[in-house]
Amino acid sequence: MIGNRRPGWWSRVGHTRGRLVGLAVVAALPIAAMAGTIALQDYQAIARASQERATLLDGQALAGYHAATASIIGSLQAFAPRISGGLCDATLADDLDEPDMALLTLNIDGAITCRIGASPPLPQRPLPWFEAVRGGAAEALGRFGTDGQTALAVRGVGGDVAVAVLPPSWLDQRVLPDRFGGKDAVWLLDADRRVIASHGAVVQALPDLVTMGSLIESAQLAVRAKSAKDRRYAYATTLLPGGWRLIAATSAQREHDQAMRELLVRLAELTVLVLAGLTAVVLGADVAFGNPLRRLSHAVRRWQGGAPFDPGDLAGAPDEVTQLARSFREATTGLRQRELELEQAKERQDLLVLEIHHRVKNNLQVIASLLNLQASRIRVPEAQAEFQAARDRVRALATLHRHLYADGELHTINMRSFLKELCGQLFQAMGEKEDARIRLLIEAPELRMSADQAVPLALIVTEAVTNSVRYAFPGGQSGQIAVILLDKGGELDLMISDNGVGIPAGQAETEAGTRDGIGLQLIRGFSRQLGATLTVEDEGRGTRYAVRLSRAAQPNARTPDTSSIGQDNAA
Repeated sequence: MIGNRRPGWWSRVGHTRGRLVGLAVVAALPIAAMAGTIALQDYQAIARASQERATLLDGQALAGYHAATASIIGSLQAFAPRISGGLCDATLADDLDEPDMALLTLNIDGAITCRIGASPPLPQRPLPWFEAVRGGAAEALGRFGTDGQTALAVRGVGGDVAVAVLPPSWLDQRVLPDRFGGKDAVWLLDADRRVIASHGAVVQALPDLVTMGSLIESAQLAVRAKSAKDRRYAYATTLLPGGWRLIAATSAQREHDQAMRELLVRLAELTVLVLAGLTAVVLGADVAFGNPLRRLSHAVRRWQGGAPFDPGDLAGAPDEVTQLARSFREATTGLRQRELELEQAKERQDLLVLEIHHRVKNNLQVIASLLNLQASRIRVPEAQAEFQAARDRVRALATLHRHLYADGELHTINMRSFLKELCGQLFQAMGEKEDARIRLLIEAPELRMSADQAVPLALIVTEAVTNSVRYAFPGGQSGQIAVILLDKGGELDLMISDNGVGIPAGQAETEAGTRDGIGLQLIRGFSRQLGATLTVEDEGRGTRYAVRLSRAAQPNARTPDTSSIGQDNAA
């Protein structure tokens, strides 16, 4: 249902300034996102400089490798025809550029056909570099034995393979010369991923296992990552013939720090610009919209307190605000006129209601006087008692109407003063004085009760007090009648009690004999009309009526059920 739908976040931001801030933030988000993207791109561009330096370093190592191997390959290609022609003379070693290098010639079966210079025994198969050259490769690089020698093989004459056996120091001295910076490092790995040679800050630049795996699995790659020592480095790798690999590393901390500084500066500038723009938008919108609306709101609150509606000077305010102020001023003028008309109508209505109550009271008093006159002419005691009872009930209603217009409250009655006057009238009508033979005790708070509830209560009090005066103290006995009304917050307790002889089963002895208690029937009926609970207690030494009702309950509009009274009397 629409009425149960929860309000959105926009509805919960009730203040105009808050909504303006929200709108400004939403409007600034695309600009902030664009500026943030540019700042991030600048950061990445600066950070990529370390990758480019690592790639350059790897290229330098690769150039050194090619320069060193080109010399060896040239020597092999020059000597291979001579060796294959049958000249396998040890004096050829004097013409080699590398004095510690040995030359071998392997036939198609991999057997040594010529050896020049000192070299370790031929390792057992497989020989990947030999198989690579036989498979068509122009050159191949591999391990020779287990002492760290390196084999550089090329195709010879007639299917032979010419091999240069290089000492372990050759790679470090020729392929990876020590020309790198203090924070750079280069590794040469063989096909089995073993480090053959290295230079530079190897320990601190060594990549972690994940980064090393990525470098080894790629033919060519440049990447930024943290080293195993948790330092920032850029790495580059190149795959060499025979499955060998060059890996170069260079420190990326300087570029990272510079990129972070640039990023923070850009973000700070962006934040300042966005905040300045938001502040300008919010302040401008607040001056243009917020201040006029607040003045209009304050004028409405003052008008609600009774002051004239005056929003003040709205010069410069938006047209919508001035139109709203004009419309509200016209509405307040119309409302004031309507209020005056309603006040006049209410005054006329109050006067009419007062007149009605006054006339009803007078009419009821006339009826009570007629009943009293008729009762004085009747000689049958039972009939005379009935007329007097009817007179007392009519007088009770007349007293209630008098209180309605006398106090100026047309719909509520002060129960304390009303109960005192009502009981005093009842005593006077039956020829009793309040503090003589029968004492009268009235306890009630300054409580105002609606006329709808007061009427049944008044008739209950009339019946109970009348019964107690007439029947509770026979033979001139003395005693006390108490009428107590207690306010218990949401409930009212009305108690009427006497300390007389009691009324067994609601009956009383009169001069005409035993008569049934019509008063008790009326008390029960009026209690039902009030929606109250009635308790009647006859303890042999007095009678007590207790009525409990809710203050918030509305009396039943149906008149009390007294239809059984005539049947009881007929029986």
